[in-house]
Formats: sequence, structure tokens, C-alpha cells
Amino acid sequence: MPRRGPEDPGADGRPPPVAGWGGRLLRLVSAGFWAGWVAFTLWLLTWGMLLSAAWAAAFAWSTRPWAPPRRLRSALLLLGGLLWVGAVGLPEYAATANALHCRTLGFTGQSPKAHTACDPDDLAAGRAVAKNGGPLFSPRERLAVHGFNVLMALGGYATGLPEVAHETLWLSLVRDPSAADGGTVALSARARRKQCLASSGKATALAPDVHWDSDFFLRSGVVRTAVAGALPRLGRKAGSTVQTRGLHWVKSGNYLWSLTNDSARVALALEVADSKVELERRADGRVVVRWVGTIHYPPTDTNLIDVPLPTLRGPTRLRLSETIFCGMHIDGAMNPYRMVWETTIDEDDPRLASDNRGDSQVSLLHRLAGWGLVDLPAQLGL
Repeated sequence: MPRRGPEDPGADGRPPPVAGWGGRLLRLVSAGFWAGWVAFTLWLLTWGMLLSAAWAAAFAWSTRPWAPPRRLRSALLLLGGLLWVGAVGLPEYAATANALHCRTLGFTGQSPKAHTACDPDDLAAGRAVAKNGGPLFSPRERLAVHGFNVLMALGGYATGLPEVAHETLWLSLVRDPSAADGGTVALSARARRKQCLASSGKATALAPDVHWDSDFFLRSGVVRTAVAGALPRLGRKAGSTVQTRGLHWVKSGNYLWSLTNDSARVALALEVADSKVELERRADGRVVVRWVGTIHYPPTDTNLIDVPLPTLRGPTRLRLSETIFCGMHIDGAMNPYRMVWETTIDEDDPRLASDNRGDSQVSLLHRLAGWGLVDLPAQLGL
């Protein structure tokens, strides 16, 4: 009987596994991606995207790591999925997103913007919860929004926004500050609405502060200029403190200015109503630089994406809604908290020098994003 060579396929048609550490690492990475896809499939189910979940489950079964590879079948499923997303996936996503978004607006009493009209039944459902009490979102819906929050955090890590990702994840991790009194969901409608106004100092209760050591915020020219301006006002005595003015990056209602004039990484992490920096003198003469702000989502009709979407059942809105997360604050499922980013610097830190303080450190990816979203359209007259 002829002996099979090391590169010959086995009796089941599968190629022999790659040997050594490289093979183990490849199998581990493949299994990790597959497990992530299964988790994504489960999230589709919680979001109510049943047809999309069925396609994702079929693709997961086709690519299961313990079975012989079926590359043609998997490729056809993947290609079909790209077509499926537009025809089925986005409308399914929009149905749940719009219902949760508009139900929250009904609870908060905010009017939807003219171009983002809501189903009257969704607004009425939110008003009914505000009047009668009880949770705004069901357990499945809360689980779905938590899953969406994790997906956004993963996107932050992948696109060079780790601080945004940290802050986003922490909203799902911090404990309901009213848990001892029955939870936020047991409070009055007025008290629950205040949770979405936390950075204006109106929150009924905040989760415990979250502290991280990092000097990433000094990548921003806005922060450097403010810190350099406040430093001369800081006393020489240990324990002396001084605060900067409020720090903001949003202009004309969006973050595009920060893409070309500052650090989008800093802007996206620190743009809240009470954003500011505090300086404190240490006994050794060095300076603690501490950014402080309250992390939460607003109650208004706020969307990162809001575009018309034609579907087989008529037009709808495709939203990436911040308002939904306000709904989670209202239920105590995601809770506002005060974030503190802190570092220690020398008084003569070169980043605060007059010829450096207005500069910002920007990654190549964010420079490319600024060119594509701001510079190029301006050059084309768009």
C-alpha cells in the first residue's frame, strides 16, 4: 500500500493540518473568529433580526472548524449575505432601532426632529411607561442594546479609539446607583429622565467614579492650550488646584472639525457638557493633570447616522441612535458615571511650550478619515 506524503489530502478530502506553533496559532485564531461570529449571530436574534440571524447561522454552520471545509459553499453564502444585508438586514435593524429610539423620545417628552418622524404607537408606548411606571425596554431589548454597545466598543478598539471604547464598555459594567432603593426603574419619571442629563449636573444618582491613568488627552491642541493657559494660575503650594475653562470640539453639530484641526481620538472620548481639566500641585513641584467629565447619553433626538432607507415595505429611517442608550439610563441598565483621566507632568513639559501647545498628535488612520470626509469634499465643491 502506498504511503501518503505529508502534503497529500486525507481520506476525507481534508488537507493535513499545518504542523508546529504556526498551525496551532492559526487554528486558535480561526476558532476565535468563528466563536465571534456565533456571538454576533446570537446578537442578531436579540435585536429581532430573525432572517439575518438565519443567514448568519447558516454561514456559521458552513464554516464550523470541526468539519471538512466547504469553501465554495461558504463563499456563495458570504456573497449572498452581502446582497441580503441591503435587502433584509438593514430594514430588520431599522425596525428595532426606530422602535427603541422613538419609545425613548415618548418617555422623555422630546419631539422627534421633522426629518426623523416616529411611529405614533412607539411614542405613545414611551409616554405610557412614563405615566404608569415600569421598564421602558424588555429584558431581551436591554440585552440587545448591551450587545450593540460591545460591538461599538470593538469598533473603537479597531479604529484607534481605545479610550472611547473603554468609556463605552464601562457604561454597561457600572452598577445601577439606585439599586438599594429598587433600581432606577422604580424612581419617578422625572428622576429617571434626569439620568440622561448627567453632565449638566442634574442626574438623580451617578455610578461610582472611574479612574484611569493616561496622558492621551494631551494629544489634543485644545487641551494643551487650555492647560498651558491655566498653569500660570496654579499656586506653588502643594495641594493647590486650578481648573481650565470648558473644553469642547463639536462645531456645527458634528465632530468633523476635530478630524482636521485637532485629535478626533480625544474629541470623541471627552466631548461632554462638563468637560474640563483640573491641575493640582504635588509636593515635589510636579503637576497632576486630571480631565473630569460625566459619561452618558442625551435625551434628545440624537443620531450619529440618520438617513432615509427604502425597503420592500416602504421607506423607513436608518439610525445609529444615541437616544436608545438614554433609554438604557432610564431603566438603570446602563448608568452615567464621572470619568477621570489623570497623568503627572513637569511644569516645563515640551508639549505645553508656545510652539507646540497648539499642535495635535493625530494617527494616520484619522488623518485619512479627515481627508476623505472633509478635505476631499471641499476640494470637489461638495
